[in-house]
Amino acid sequence: MNNKILVIGCSGTVGLDFIEVNKNKNILYYSRKKPDGIKKKNWRQINLDKRVSGLPKKVDKIFFFASPYYKVKNLKKNIFLKELIWLKKIKKKVNSRVFIYCHQAVYILLVIPLAVLN
Repeated sequence: MNNKILVIGCSGTVGLDFIEVNKNKNILYYSRKKPDGIKKKNWRQINLDKRVSGLPKKVDKIFFFASPYYKVKNLKKNIFLKELIWLKKIKKKVNSRVFIYCHQAVYILLVIPLAVLN
């Protein structure tokens, strides 16, 4: 395995904080839109709703921060399944030693009762 680190979903709140803390040049960032603070050569555009290509085959670590837009009115089973499909796509394409997944909807679920999801 090479020493590259892959970050999926770097334009959200968690991803931007990750960029601020980690100024490592050995990190490849992927997101729909380019966040401020990273060089273009370290960032690639990715749309997880479409066919995913151009990812390295082997990396040391993957940080997965991507998530669909969670709102109170769209907290349905299919929005969670969409994120699961994204995870499976990345795991199928990239072999990694460590896969770190941060589920951003957890913060919403702490505030909203689970009965809303039924």
